[in-house]
Amino acid sequence: MAEVSFVVPGMYADHHVAAVIEALKGLSGVSSVVASSLRKKLTVTYDAGDASPEKLEAALAAAGYEAEKAEGSLREEDLDRRRSSGG
Repeated sequence: MAEVSFVVPGMYADHHVAAVIEALKGLSGVSSVVASSLRKKLTVTYDAGDASPEKLEAALAAAGYEAEKAEGSLREEDLDRRRSSGG
């Protein structure tokens, strides 16, 4: 499995997160998407034989969201820790 993160400036509300996740989860090879409207960032885990960062970026564009590759991963545990710490 491969992983890539993107900064998505237009993903600033929960309904944007839902739209982005729906667009990416529909692609062959995508196994997980973790996204944060607060950070305007998402991390996708995918099978490199079926998907690529370019295909993921194209799917985001088709859904109406510009994306730029980012450093570092956004993990579900990070979101849970942030929620539980109140920040």
